Amino acid sequence: MAGIGKLVGHGEFFGALEAELMFLPEVLHVFLGWAVPLVEIIIGGSFILGVYRKLMAALSLPLVSGFIFVNARLLSMGLVYFECPHCYGEVEALFGRLTVIQALSIDIVMVLLALVILFTSRGWLAKPKWFEIEELLGK
Repeated sequence: MAGIGKLVGHGEFFGALEAELMFLPEVLHVFLGWAVPLVEIIIGGSFILGVYRKLMAALSLPLVSGFIFVNARLLSMGLVYFECPHCYGEVEALFGRLTVIQALSIDIVMVLLALVILFTSRGWLAKPKWFEIEELLGK
């Protein structure tokens, strides 16, 4: 949902990205502005479908770590009850905005869930049973 919300409200997300990561070159702002929402959609969709769970959990860790870095930086600036700047894009219009501490809490839970998946799932490229057509057909 966050990735879709960021793509729909791309201009606002891009502006928040520039403000928060002003120490990065502009070329990285443009790359991250498009890459972050797309990666969120791919990882989230894979989790929903149950496809390549272990691989997606591993790929989600650097992404969520980046979110934790930004939220921790906002907290260090004393913005505890400040609304998270476009953490969930246009989806925030439906569900309301989160404070920085709430967004950070969600990010920490996501890291813990990714670690659970990493340590409990079978192979890196394991697909769910429903994904294998031959087994469904009884062959």
